[in-house]
Amino acid sequence: LQGVARAQKEGLVRHVGLCNVTVDTIVAARQVVEIVSVQNKFSLWERDAETKGVLEYCAREGIAFMPHGAFGGLDARRGNRDLERSFPRLKQVAQKKGCSTHAAALALMCHKWPNIIHITGARREEHVQDVASARRVAFSPSEVAELWSLKPVRGSKKYSCHTSCHTSAKGISRTL
Repeated sequence: LQGVARAQKEGLVRHVGLCNVTVDTIVAARQVVEIVSVQNKFSLWERDAETKGVLEYCAREGIAFMPHGAFGGLDARRGNRDLERSFPRLKQVAQKKGCSTHAAALALMCHKWPNIIHITGARREEHVQDVASARRVAFSPSEVAELWSLKPVRGSKKYSCHTSCHTSAKGISRTL
């Protein structure tokens, strides 16, 4: 990151973010350059960023957290994960709130972790509008607690997905 820090001092790079990192990696990187964002895998299925302290650290330090794979990532695109089948209670609550299950999932993450900035991909304008509508979905603290405690329904995936995080020897990648 020394080169990135030099480029930032020269005005060639405005902000630096990290991807697929641990708290230790963020701490080490911040000794070299200011870090404004972290992008790690995070969804209702995969909560390592929360259980391993990355979300809490980012929130405490004022670092934006941008989850990738919020709707199941490649597993969802391949048909191996489905938000509505995996979390039927979330679907029920979404219907009562007048929003899609996807918007409810994004809203839930933002209620739980306000430093989250979603970067979901979209091919159609309706999907962009749906994702944007998540910021208007309101949950009470008791709803957040109930929904956050949900686990995927057994049998809702075609196969069991195991995830791991692979990083370089230094564990740091950069977003310019």
